[in-house]
Parts: sequence; C-alpha cells; structure tokens
Amino acid sequence: MHFPSQVYQPVPANCARHAIETFAESVAEHLGFIPDRDAAESLQMRGKVRVERIQDLIKKIGGQIEFEYVPPSELHTSQSLIVFNEERFEIALLGRYRMEEKDQNWMLAQELGHRLLHYPLVVQQHGDVAMAVKRYPDDSDPIARQARREALRFAFGFLTPAKAFMNAYCGTDRPHSLEYRFNVPRRTIELRYQYLSELKASG
Repeated sequence: MHFPSQVYQPVPANCARHAIETFAESVAEHLGFIPDRDAAESLQMRGKVRVERIQDLIKKIGGQIEFEYVPPSELHTSQSLIVFNEERFEIALLGRYRMEEKDQNWMLAQELGHRLLHYPLVVQQHGDVAMAVKRYPDDSDPIARQARREALRFAFGFLTPAKAFMNAYCGTDRPHSLEYRFNVPRRTIELRYQYLSELKASG
C-alpha cells in the first residue's frame, strides 16, 4: 500500500449510535446498495439500478481493494485504509488468501464507515490531506477507540438495516440463515439481534 507523506488519523463524529446507523442506511439507499438479498431479488426491484456487491460500490466511489500479507511483528502498525483525497482511497484486507465473502463484507463496511464518516472531518480540520486507519487501533488512545466504535456502528447500519433486519429475523424460524441472506458473519447476526431487541425493550 502506497503511503503519502502527510497523514492524519480519523476524527470521530461523536454522534449517537442511532444517528450513525441511520446515516449508513441512507448512504446504502442513495448508492443503490440493498444488503438484504431477498429484497434485492424481489419483483419490486426488477429493472431498478442497484449495486449488488459492496466491493462494486467501493470501486464506484473511487476505492481500491487489495489483499496483503503482513508479518506478525508488523500487524499492530499496519494500515487497513488510506484515503488520499475525496476521489481516491485504498483498503488493504489482511491475508495471503482471499477471506470468505461474509467476513470480507464486514471488514469492508467498517473501512467504508471510516471513509464516509471520518475523512470529511479530517479535511474540515486539516485541509486537503490524507487519512490512514490502523488495522488494530491503540487501546490507550480514546480517539482511535471512538473512531473504531463508530466504524463498527456504520457497518451494522449499512449491512443490517434495522427495520429490514428485524422483519427478516422475526419472519424466520432459522435465524442463523440470515448470515446468508445479509451476507455477514453469524456473530454479526447475533449481535445485531441482541442490540435491536434491547433497544426495543427499552422503549
């Protein structure tokens, strides 16, 4: 991955989780990305312009995806994302071999969150500079931790939009099948249902 000379870390949005997830859902809708495969293949969507894969969406907005091997000794200093400017960014997924698509989607959605949530704030504060995201943020850095949380929340909203997800979950007796319907890891399905159920219970 090419590294520019002047680079800044992500600037957190410091927004509520609901606001971030709503933003992620609106981005997906605006770009024509429908994470629910059943909905995407429905009669209502036939003939409509849409993006079927998050990989294609990333390329559409100027992103490039690479797979790279990083020695264990360099993992905690390696970068998973570099945004050069508004038109160009690179994502580096870890591994000599291509990871399973569900895991790939989950990682890509997080990096997309950094690009769309945090890079505009970096530009706002520092001008037209580059932004880099560490693969493993420093746990002692509260700013990096917050940015990481926000990227995760963006990924949940982008890949498992609340209403569509809960309708799908409540409409099946095999909830684990949703990992294929939404094309995300099983653990993501479990965590999403847990959070949305608790949110509903809290009123």
